Amino acid sequence: MLILGARLAPSALRLILHATAAGPARSRALAAWSAVGAAAGATGFLTGGLLTTVLGWPSVFWVNAPVAALLFVGVALVVREEPEPHRAERLDALGAVLLVAAAMPVIAGTTLLEAQATQPQGVGLILLSLVIAGLLAWRLRRARAPLVPRDAFRDTNLRRGSVQSFLNTATTSSSSVLATLVLQDRLGIPALLSGLVLMAFSLAVIVGSVATGQIAPRLGPDRLAAVGAATIACGNAVLAVLGHSWPWIAAGVAVIGLGLAAASVAATGLGISVPAALAGSAAGIVNTGAQLGTAIGTALIILIATASTPSVGWAVAAGIALICAGWSRLRRQSAATT
Repeated sequence: MLILGARLAPSALRLILHATAAGPARSRALAAWSAVGAAAGATGFLTGGLLTTVLGWPSVFWVNAPVAALLFVGVALVVREEPEPHRAERLDALGAVLLVAAAMPVIAGTTLLEAQATQPQGVGLILLSLVIAGLLAWRLRRARAPLVPRDAFRDTNLRRGSVQSFLNTATTSSSSVLATLVLQDRLGIPALLSGLVLMAFSLAVIVGSVATGQIAPRLGPDRLAAVGAATIACGNAVLAVLGHSWPWIAAGVAVIGLGLAAASVAATGLGISVPAALAGSAAGIVNTGAQLGTAIGTALIILIATASTPSVGWAVAAGIALICAGWSRLRRQSAATT
């Protein structure tokens, strides 16, 4: 399921690139894409809480089967034209395996660091991840058709967009997961009601995405990214100071959602502003950055919160987002148009 999901997100983004020209139209399309994703997230929070309450947690996984079937039918009926349909590229299977093998140990290792008894195993997994990352770097340099094209490493827009995507999800997904734990474990709120509280995040992303589609062309990717990251920092600060009751948690995640709407459009738009030959790879790389940010950021922030308090975890996320805002704003205004 994870592998299929990893293929779907870049493919959807590639179709958006193919269907829209660079400029305001693409900015609005990316904003709509973010809004649709947020709407799905809002539905997921509510549906997940309802299914968990009524049928138990395994039902959350079973419900994906009919949804996937409907998606297959919808794509078959709607998508009539593919970008570059006659171009076939070899997949660097070894590179893909090394990428997954490098990411998973660091995520698992960070989780094991929470308990003193499993800390040695956690440190060992993190060191293993570093070794595999070295092998991945070697593979990317030596492969005939590397998983990441060599020109991608030299593209400034793609590098910056990928880093911003990583930091965006690292400081938002982690905060939402921590909010879930606080709502259910500390405040004793049932799964269904917790899902309703956290819907504030997804609904705010929808509202923010609509607004972002209008202002993105005027602000440009750098200022938009800075505004979005600064708003994410503010939302995390609200949670760090006042996240002891569900109304303030709802308010905090809503502010984070508004920030993510702007930051994700800026990062994605910047990351895919590349030469046509790199467009397909850029969609996958930007999405990979976001997924790694979710996994690694969540593991790190939960580790910090477990070792101290949830407020400290949210404060760290706020600090990271604030650094990202400063870095985005101080960078030279990108010449790319989103």
